[in-house]
Amino acid sequence: MKARYLRRLLRLYRRRVNPQEIISRDLARELCALSFELKRQLGLLLNRRGNVAYVIIGDHRRIFLPDLKRFRIGKSRLRGLRLIHTHLKGEPLSTEDISDMLLLRLDLVALLHAKGAELAESLEVAHINPNPESATTAIQLQLSFSKPLPNFLEMVASLEEELHINGAAKQSPLAKERAVIVHVWNRRDSYGDEILQEMQMLAASSDVEVVDVVTQYGQKLHPAYLLGRGKLTDLAVQALCQGVDILLFSRNLTANQVRHLADLTDLKIIDRTQLILDIFARHASSRDGKLQVELAQLRYIRPRLSHQGTAMSRLMGGIGGRGPGEMKLEIDRRRIRERIGRLEKEIKHLSALRGRKRELRRRRGVPVVALVGYTNVGKSTLFNLLSGANVATADAAFATLDPTNRRVRLPNGREVIFLDTVGFIRDLPADLLAAFRATLEEIREANVIVHVVDASHEDLSFQMESVQRLLVEMGYTGIPQICVLNKIDKLSELEVKLLAKKLDALALCALDKESSTGLLRRLETLLFSRTHQRQAAPYSNR
Repeated sequence: MKARYLRRLLRLYRRRVNPQEIISRDLARELCALSFELKRQLGLLLNRRGNVAYVIIGDHRRIFLPDLKRFRIGKSRLRGLRLIHTHLKGEPLSTEDISDMLLLRLDLVALLHAKGAELAESLEVAHINPNPESATTAIQLQLSFSKPLPNFLEMVASLEEELHINGAAKQSPLAKERAVIVHVWNRRDSYGDEILQEMQMLAASSDVEVVDVVTQYGQKLHPAYLLGRGKLTDLAVQALCQGVDILLFSRNLTANQVRHLADLTDLKIIDRTQLILDIFARHASSRDGKLQVELAQLRYIRPRLSHQGTAMSRLMGGIGGRGPGEMKLEIDRRRIRERIGRLEKEIKHLSALRGRKRELRRRRGVPVVALVGYTNVGKSTLFNLLSGANVATADAAFATLDPTNRRVRLPNGREVIFLDTVGFIRDLPADLLAAFRATLEEIREANVIVHVVDASHEDLSFQMESVQRLLVEMGYTGIPQICVLNKIDKLSELEVKLLAKKLDALALCALDKESSTGLLRRLETLLFSRTHQRQAAPYSNR
């Protein structure tokens, strides 16, 4: 580019307009003239003080916006920048122009037509539609320099106030954060509705207010965004209008997908694995549980670290230093690796302590009964009923994380140890399963597994299959099982009988002491009958 054009571009950068004006007539004329001479689209990003933050040079078809992360943005707030740019062939504001304005939360986007030395009288303007109920996401205006232009600062202040009112009107005073669940699935996903219901349960357990649910089915998912760009634009506008902080994705996202989605929407992006990890972090109370959750979180975060540039690099010292040494990204990764190593050692030590306790129980010859099942089926409630313990219970996912054991006396006077375990879930995150493997080893020493099932759940078979799949993956297939239907108080007597017969299961209610008698009698027969003792003596080494 010739030096005289560079000087003119620099003069554009030094210009300033009245903050109340969208753009001055003189600056608009200069921008159009230079764009026409260069045969390139040009753009200006102006802040609310009227200063030019960026001069953007495009090609004959489009301009490319810079990274705007350093500019303010927040709930019910726009970015504080307006985009003024040119078109060369008289075309109107494009879909891409509107999408950029919506996704980047610009105050507005304005279009000038660079057709020659003379300034076109018309000015096309678009800004976000603050009404979330409207069918259109943007409002477009046709303005003219021959008439007084609207006061820019008043227009933006009114727009942000309306956005704030619309978002605050729907916000519950008890909710800490607001989210939209994004459920994207295709024909290869065997379960669609079940996954969506599960995400709603997980969001409730994480104390997140779900404002809306967005679903999209596609034969082929977008590799970077999962959603189409148009759908994602509408979602970003909806989030702005409703005061939404988080997008919860029902699928597990790659590091690149998280980065692309966060850059495009300026929202917190959380996938299914991260949501489960957040719930575990909330409910972990024992030292063992906290260590295992932290280990799983670090393993999840490590491949998702992304810092760009060398601004935070540690320079090499001494003579002959040739640039950045160990970058901030590498420092973070090294510290995470070191922390993971320390956590693995501590967890291994605690696992060894639990192993010695198991060996002591084995020598005493007390059988162990492990309660397993899908999350939120009532395992801990049943455990409290049988043992008289006071394990924390709640109608939420993963309310109990730490394995707890108590001695229980059966009707025949013999004692067994009941073990309460962490709830299972479909496709339990690999990092979480690896971190909790030491805890789940307690199941390996059980003489009987009691599989607790929520009889009232719509996806009963789906949950049972998920539990059995995880037991197979962990190698716990050779242990006798008893299937127990819980929450039968929510079904009719006929439904309970038919379901118990179909699944060959015992029916009980974890809130009714008398209903547990059948389970205790079955355990007596299974654990202390001569036939069982000949087949698998209690606490034989597996």
